[in-house]
Amino acid sequence: MAGQVTSDHTGAVRESGNDGPGRLSRIAGLFGMGPETADRELSRQLSVVIVLLASLAILPSIVLCFWAAHEFDAFAEAHERILLERALGEAFERVAADQEGVTHWDDAVTFTRARDQHWMDDNVGVWMADYYGHDLLYVLDEENEPILAVEGGETVAPAAFERLRADVTGLAGELRSQLPLAETPGTLTVSDLMEVDGHPALLSLKPIVPSTDRVAFEPARTYLHLSVVYIEGEFLERLGARNLVEGTRFEPPGAPVPVSDPLPLVSARDGPLGNIVWTPSAPGQKVILAISPGIIVSVMALLALIFWLLSRLRRAIIQIRTSRAEVQHLAFHDTLTGLPNRALFDDRLDQALALVRRGEGRIALHYIDLDRFKNVNDTFGHPAGDELIQQVAERLMTITRQSDTVARLGGDEFVILQSSVRGVLSAKKLAERTLEALRQPYQLSSDRVFVGASIGIAVAPDSAGDRFELMRKADIALYQAKSDGKNRVYIFEDSFDEMVQLKREVEEDLRHALSGGDGLALAYQPFYAQDGKEICGAEALFRWNHPRHGSLSPAALIAIAEERGLAGELGEWILREACRTAIAVDLPVLSINISPLQFQDKAFPDMVLGVLAEIGMDPRRLQIEIKENMLLENGESFGPALDKLRDAGVRVALDDFGSGYASFRYLHRFRVDGIKIDRNFVQNMENDQSTAAIVQVMFDLARAFEIDIVAGGIETESQWKRLLDLGTPNLQGFLFSRPLPREELSVLLSKHAHPARPVLEGS
Repeated sequence: MAGQVTSDHTGAVRESGNDGPGRLSRIAGLFGMGPETADRELSRQLSVVIVLLASLAILPSIVLCFWAAHEFDAFAEAHERILLERALGEAFERVAADQEGVTHWDDAVTFTRARDQHWMDDNVGVWMADYYGHDLLYVLDEENEPILAVEGGETVAPAAFERLRADVTGLAGELRSQLPLAETPGTLTVSDLMEVDGHPALLSLKPIVPSTDRVAFEPARTYLHLSVVYIEGEFLERLGARNLVEGTRFEPPGAPVPVSDPLPLVSARDGPLGNIVWTPSAPGQKVILAISPGIIVSVMALLALIFWLLSRLRRAIIQIRTSRAEVQHLAFHDTLTGLPNRALFDDRLDQALALVRRGEGRIALHYIDLDRFKNVNDTFGHPAGDELIQQVAERLMTITRQSDTVARLGGDEFVILQSSVRGVLSAKKLAERTLEALRQPYQLSSDRVFVGASIGIAVAPDSAGDRFELMRKADIALYQAKSDGKNRVYIFEDSFDEMVQLKREVEEDLRHALSGGDGLALAYQPFYAQDGKEICGAEALFRWNHPRHGSLSPAALIAIAEERGLAGELGEWILREACRTAIAVDLPVLSINISPLQFQDKAFPDMVLGVLAEIGMDPRRLQIEIKENMLLENGESFGPALDKLRDAGVRVALDDFGSGYASFRYLHRFRVDGIKIDRNFVQNMENDQSTAAIVQVMFDLARAFEIDIVAGGIETESQWKRLLDLGTPNLQGFLFSRPLPREELSVLLSKHAHPARPVLEGS
């Protein structure tokens, strides 16, 4: 029904900013003409009325004045209704946008599934209530059972959700039915207007889904985020104040209303909930009061007042036209920075590409993502983050030409549309100037912070000729820049696209292989006692003979698995398969390398101990290897998991020892059972006295801390002899054995005796 506010509970996917022009067109359409034509028509009608008033006697003039005042009041009331209708629609969209900021996020998927109450309070619960003013917030698991409830800014028992279950069940079912088919599930929204606790409210339901491929999207396991905003009280007062409409409030059905055409709130499920009403500004009545003394006194006074009225009306029309321009500006510009938003940028990019297709030059699209922005938000708060975004926008405007377009797409993402590009070199020069400008320090109140940026560039028509493809390729180049260390510029190359396709193909094949184990294998490299004969254990090494690409680098495979959210699944497969082998061949100690992403999963220690219990392997026969730099970067967060595993008997060893910058401090801080000397030290110690001295210090440290030591990467007998001179290490390397399949390992073990107790493994 035209003119009424109804909730959008269809779950349709909407791109941010795309419906701005449509809203303006609908507003003008209420008058059956364009905005400028409506202004001219109003001005013409009022002029005619004034001329007639001047030519009539006083009594008809009074009648006509009251009629004109009534008509103008009605127009003002209709205009106020349009403003409120538009503002209410934008407020509903803003609720979904507020949710999407925290629901379309890898961390949200990880921590809600882990049911981390503290994290949920800080990011999707109490924080959202405090920052955005949402009244009720809930997180529902895959069975639509509440795991978080926040009401009035305070965390309450999840059972508080029960009073809403009947209202939410239908919405949740509708949303879940759309998840398997959605191309971009993060933008799905299902909402409706309902009565909650006696209040009219908007219920907005969104799925909690990953923002990247690093976390797997599983529709059946998707959690939901429910936000409830009461449409009354302060909500409507703020809405009216922003649009200069006084007395905005909610009235239930049947209550008297002060306007002729109130704004109804209609629920898709329950029908009418009531009306939004306001105190009309009634400019016509005010004008009548102003001119009535002149009408009574004399005709001349009446004519003078009519002239004054005409001037006031014309000014009002000018103000309306100015307000319309301001509304249109807000529809196409970012409110925080004043830069063009996505809708306006898309329009300008389409225009620029149209010129490119006609052969009128080239353009470059710079896709910019700030590095370490989240650290600023987390450390100094969101107001500081907003101030930083504003300063970044100012710097980007300073280094670009007037013919270029700088836009903010959202969050910490910016784009520059560089026009009249002579070649790739000119695009790269602008990008380098951008990096240099953005890496300079920022003064935020009393704090000085540093952030950098990563930039991906795509040039048209070289890389693409349409907007979507150009944006996609610039995004791919940006992703490559961030993957290779951030704070750099990459210009799109076909190899980037090929790499993305390869990773996607390998990811799909790896998922298939993990589901059935096809082609996946482990090799085992033994490590020996100092005599080079007695086998102390073996390290499990991942191998995969890809059906199309052949043998792939284990390091590359692990990187793809971590990037695409498969690290946990692959790590569990390796652990389970290696433990079965250790039992089957009676391996004294099994050593397995652990990915840092596995440690970020709070369930990782329980998974390890569960696999050991399932297979029947003594935890003391398992040793996990962690890279030294991994411990340096994440030691505090990894500490509890390491302690739990060690308390259960699992051994912990530091791999590539000596490659980090704080090895000694971390040996003292964390309990480890052994260290493995980085292979570069082993291979260089014969020709470099300083390297030999460092290796000697490592042996001294191992003795001081009473932990085992393994020398890896031994390839010559002279290296072996030199190591024996320094201490009593365990040994691993091609000199003794290459990585072996399970069958050959079994044969090798049958020829060697086992040590009396487990010792540190090698790599």
